[in-house]
Amino acid sequence: MSKKKSSKREQSRNPDDVMSSLTQEQIHEYYEAFCMYDHDGSGTIDTSELAIIMTGTIDFPEFVSLMVNHINKPVTKEEIKSAFMVFDIDNKGYIPSEELRRILTTRGDRMTEEEADEMIAAADLDGDGMIDYEEFASALVDSD
Repeated sequence: MSKKKSSKREQSRNPDDVMSSLTQEQIHEYYEAFCMYDHDGSGTIDTSELAIIMTGTIDFPEFVSLMVNHINKPVTKEEIKSAFMVFDIDNKGYIPSEELRRILTTRGDRMTEEEADEMIAAADLDGDGMIDYEEFASALVDSD
């Protein structure tokens, strides 16, 4: 009896299985993120709302499944470099700590001043007030 190879789609986790493995708090956080993209309140995200290349629409359980799979995926050097380049607007190879503090406290999932200061202190390894790529990468990757 030969085993059938399962397709990539079959190997990915079923959205309902992923949803049932999360706490209510986690589901609520993902729902808030989902709503940021579901501008028309339809319960699905289409390509114009998501603004990335994809086909069709996804509903909330599928969105959560994608987010969980993405969060659990190891961060690559290319992803870290891309994130760094977003903040290194002048392409100088570093981000001034004041600019990073402003970004961390005013954009996205906003940090408090204290949280931003803690992150910057941990990232600015040489204490020069400039976060370079190596320091930035160290701050983003667990050193367990």
